[in-house]
Amino acid sequence: MKKKKLFYVKKVYFLLTLFIVNEVHDGIVVNF
Repeated sequence: MKKKKLFYVKKVYFLLTLFIVNEVHDGIVVNF
């Protein structure tokens, strides 16, 4: 149970990081 929760948290963090990187990338493209 604990291991599965850790996996879930890591997955959420991974998706959040992807989303943030994508947003920042879009911002850079728009600015330049």
